[in-house]
Order: sequence, then structure tokens, then C-alpha cells
Amino acid sequence: MFDASQGTVLWGFNKFRSDALVELLNDLVELEKVGLQDQKCTKVRMALRGVVDTVGSVSDQSWLKSFVWRDLKEFEQLYAIWNSHAGDEAPANRRDTLRQMRRRRNRLARKVRTNQLVLSSELDSRLISEIYGSLEELSKSLPEVFDHLSLAVNRFHKLKER
Repeated sequence: MFDASQGTVLWGFNKFRSDALVELLNDLVELEKVGLQDQKCTKVRMALRGVVDTVGSVSDQSWLKSFVWRDLKEFEQLYAIWNSHAGDEAPANRRDTLRQMRRRRNRLARKVRTNQLVLSSELDSRLISEIYGSLEELSKSLPEVFDHLSLAVNRFHKLKER
């Protein structure tokens, strides 16, 4: 049996995939017409890289590394494509890339939902803290851009402390 109750590491990872990633994508929707300047884009890429590296730091034999890491890596790569579009077609291309990012997040969510027992044995508080640390750093460095993500990070911290 596994424990996914509020405040557990499994709950934290579930909040990451069901709330934080969703809100990050919601923030990107609002930016699809203009994208992000290179300096801001770099901060997003660094935050996503931090999440990918954190999950990648677990054992190579773990389920988390075998299945979740790959999806997060592809999500990160799709973000780079999302912001690289230029010209008159850029908003439409960003919209299409965002759909791909949503599909990747949905695929990740399905894997996590159906493998809660396995996942619960591989997570630890350090991993959750580092994931949310990367996201919190991004939301604090660009609060005018990532207001939805900021709310998700704050919800996580408030609920975790209850």
C-alpha cells in the first residue's frame, strides 16, 4: 500500500504533475503571441533543466529514471522549440508546440497515476524540494510572467505545511 496523503512525497510529486506543470503551461498560453525574450527564456530553460536533472539524479535502474525522466526531458526540449518560433506564423507554431507539451504532460500524468505504488518507493523529500525549488526560483525571478506557476508553488507550500 502507498500513502499519497497531503504532505507526503508522493502527494508532492502528484501536485507537481497535476498543478505546477499545468499552471506553467497556462502561463505559456498567455505568451504565445510574443514568446519570451532570450534572457527570460534562459531562466525557464534553467528551471526545467533543474527539474530534469533532479529526476535524472536517481538510480538508473529506477522506474522514475526509466519512464518519468524521459518525458520531462522531452517536455524541456519542446519548451525550447516553443520559444524558438519566429515570424508571422510564430503564434500558431507556438500554439501547436504547446499542444505537444500538454500531450507530454498528460502522458507523464497517466504514467504517474497508474504507477503510484512503484513511485512511492522511489521518491524522497530531497527530490520534491529540489523540483519545487527550481520552479519557485523561476516564479520569483519572473513573477510578471509566471503568475499561475507562482500560485501553484505557493499552494504546494501552504498545503504541505498543514
